[in-house]
Amino acid sequence: MKAAIITPAFNRLEYTTRCVNVVRQNTFFPDYEHIVVNNNSTDGTKEWLDWVTSKSSDYFSRVKPLHLSENIGGWGGIIAGAKIADRPDYIVQLDNDMEVPPRWLMTMIDVLLQQENVGVVALKRGGVQQVLTPTTLKLVPTVSGNHFVGDITVSVGMFVTRADDFFEYAEKVPKGYFYAGAVGKRCLKIDDMLCQQIEGWDGSTYLQQEKYLKPDITLKTGE
Repeated sequence: MKAAIITPAFNRLEYTTRCVNVVRQNTFFPDYEHIVVNNNSTDGTKEWLDWVTSKSSDYFSRVKPLHLSENIGGWGGIIAGAKIADRPDYIVQLDNDMEVPPRWLMTMIDVLLQQENVGVVALKRGGVQQVLTPTTLKLVPTVSGNHFVGDITVSVGMFVTRADDFFEYAEKVPKGYFYAGAVGKRCLKIDDMLCQQIEGWDGSTYLQQEKYLKPDITLKTGE
């Protein structure tokens, strides 16, 4: 089984470096690649990605940069990254302002496989943004121990789904919000495994909202 972790980035290199490094430290899934989609950043993101991937060390050997000539938005970047993934079984959306905990990916895929009619699994987010509280919580045994898991109506920001489901539904969901009704399957959240949000708040807006200013464009997944 192979997973493609896809991280769109528009500037905020200080976030991207933290996100990429924590993925390297805390991802024990045996076969994965981390595709970082550079949405035409102007802050050194391209140069940093090219530098770390040019080194002979295997420290960032799983990082695969994709440099775009324009900002096609967060969800456009996810679709573009999925199109260059190397035959993945799972697609993971991971915004560059997220820091993942140990054994996060193995646990999410474990829940995805063992629960009935599930299309998407997310983690609880800690940070400044409001998050959905799952309903019908139940204790589920996973590779990292027992976790409380419940249903939510939509997954956004970071989640895992089967590659087949992703390519079937990617064009049907608005900007990466995987609504349970839209995909026809359940969205689950692991309520006691925390994915920490990096982004800050200046009193009126979230500091990374500039990556959403350009509307997402539609990319045909069959191209």
